[in-house]
Amino acid sequence: MTHPPVLETARDSHSNVELKREIETMSRLTEKTWGEELEERFLSEGEASAWRMAVQHLLELRFQPLPDEILQRIATADLDCLKTAYASAFDALLTNQSLGAKKWSG
Repeated sequence: MTHPPVLETARDSHSNVELKREIETMSRLTEKTWGEELEERFLSEGEASAWRMAVQHLLELRFQPLPDEILQRIATADLDCLKTAYASAFDALLTNQSLGAKKWSG
């Protein structure tokens, strides 16, 4: 999202009319609408939610029921951590290993 003071400074720094028009055009192309911003956030939150459910499901297959501490860590983990946890849980499930050696932080 372009900040108005930055855009204003860029406009004012050029006396050439063509350059000013180009700055205006570029700023319109780079700005996101509220709808686009909300859609991006919604999709990101939806992706994290899906990874949370997947991690929890894999862990429950092996360690049912999960302790509240683990559920809380899953609930607060970021997307990268969730992906790592899923890979570890999936690998452990396939190889029938304990997840204790593959500790992840959330």
